[in-house]
Amino acid sequence: MKVADARRRHAELAQEVEDLAYRYYVLAQPAASDAGYDTKMRELSELEDKWPELRTPDSPTQRVMESLSTDFAAVAHLERLLSLDNVFSDDEFAAWSARATREVPVPSWLCELKIDGLAIDLVYGIIVVALWVRVLASWFGYFRYSRWLRPAYALTDWLVEPIRRVLPPAAGFDWSPLAAWLALWLLKRVLLTIVVG
Repeated sequence: MKVADARRRHAELAQEVEDLAYRYYVLAQPAASDAGYDTKMRELSELEDKWPELRTPDSPTQRVMESLSTDFAAVAHLERLLSLDNVFSDDEFAAWSARATREVPVPSWLCELKIDGLAIDLVYGIIVVALWVRVLASWFGYFRYSRWLRPAYALTDWLVEPIRRVLPPAAGFDWSPLAAWLALWLLKRVLLTIVVG
């Protein structure tokens, strides 16, 4: 790659990263996955490593996003929180661990799975639709093994079957999918109250 091409690609990437960061941090409307953002940021950093003159103070690699969404209150943590700094391999994790333990003695690590809120909401929405399909199917007497209904039953049996043991069908109507939907809705409300405050 020539310097002119590198400069052009750097400008494109810097603009893309700026736009993505603004959508994520300020608007709280991500336009790309974390992995997609990290890939662009990594490519930008690699260009700057290869051509140091591209690394300027206004580059996204050299500054922290200055304005954040005000929807969340600041929280004081009991323990210092350290970021993995976008680790993608065992070697990168070992290097990060060495850097982190040089600064702060760490007797043990606590790692938590990062779950994307959009993914949770999507799964919740699919399960709710499947539960309502089951409700409508029971109202109209459709057979559960119909090829159109099998996916709805497969997605929701884990939730409906335990409820059905407590709340069996009555008068030809299966109340368990409605009870499962109500339980999911209440759980979502409780979790949102705890998380959002």
